[in-house]
Amino acid sequence: MYPHTPPLAQQVPSWLLWRLSVALPLLLLLPLAALRPRGVPATRLLNELWLGLVTSIATAFLFTCVVKVHVGRLRPDFLSRCMPVDGSCTGDAAAVTEGRKSFPSGHSTLVWAGLGLVSIAYAARLADLSTPRLGSLFKVVVAAAPAMVALGVALSRVADYWHHWQDVLVGSLIGCVAAYGAWRLRFPSPVAAVPSGRSRLTPHVCAEDLELLAKEHRSPPSERVEV
Repeated sequence: MYPHTPPLAQQVPSWLLWRLSVALPLLLLLPLAALRPRGVPATRLLNELWLGLVTSIATAFLFTCVVKVHVGRLRPDFLSRCMPVDGSCTGDAAAVTEGRKSFPSGHSTLVWAGLGLVSIAYAARLADLSTPRLGSLFKVVVAAAPAMVALGVALSRVADYWHHWQDVLVGSLIGCVAAYGAWRLRFPSPVAAVPSGRSRLTPHVCAEDLELLAKEHRSPPSERVEV
């Protein structure tokens, strides 16, 4: 029975959502190429970061769309969309259909899948840096900033009466799982210990190349037999 907020009157309309979920993460990942670990080419690192971002968003978006269609749930403003008369909806048919797709929150899923991966990437790189206690607090703030934006977008869905809090919670979890899964496909854990001289921002493929180079450097030169 909550009032209906038109799509363009939402705090985060669809056009802004895609900018926050895709365009902004693409830009925020660019500085990491300049701060890349030693021995990792900038183009290779940026390629892995962007591929991880696309994987995270695509996985989360696909899963959410399937659940919305097959499970769904009445949105908090469904009666305002339906405007029932004698048991039948008299409102706009498209708005009524959309009013049945509350679970899970697509906004929450996408924004966490995008900005959540950015937070993981910054946390992984900043964890490599040795800083004093004040610097450690600064690292936490920098790494958590994208996640705070995602949290604000998710909470706006409840304030706009487009989702129940359970929809937002589950959507956020889906986005976080997609982001972490996409990250682990290409990079080591951002919290796990890494070998000396290795970075948590070193892609798996680059780590294999570095290991091969190290073995070649350690191996004795082959004996030449002159004939």
